[in-house]
Amino acid sequence: MTKKIVVVGGGFAGCSAAVSAARAGADVTLVEKTDTLTGMGQLAGSFKGDAAFALHEELKAMGAGDIPAAVDAEIIYGKVEPECIVFLRDCRKAGKTVEKVVRERGIRIIYRGLASDVEMSGRE
Repeated sequence: MTKKIVVVGGGFAGCSAAVSAARAGADVTLVEKTDTLTGMGQLAGSFKGDAAFALHEELKAMGAGDIPAAVDAEIIYGKVEPECIVFLRDCRKAGKTVEKVVRERGIRIIYRGLASDVEMSGRE
């Protein structure tokens, strides 16, 4: 029996969770309250420094590497030196780029949706 999972929130973390669950074989629905994915990544996603670099590597190790890889394809400038890691990307493209990855995994997306009174079925 296929597990049905609903992920609430379409930021980078929610999208990564949805992709990881779909990769594990779950039937996944992603609910986002706005009309685009990547949440605050739309604002903060144009710059990727040392901390974001570590986060991307962690997401890749956890099985959600599709999303950082897709967003990294949008890099317009990059520099890696021992004292500085800097990547700049056009963050306006991130939402559509991530949406493509999510949809390719067969994940349903509900935009402008809200979740309330959520009930868990079983212990898993």
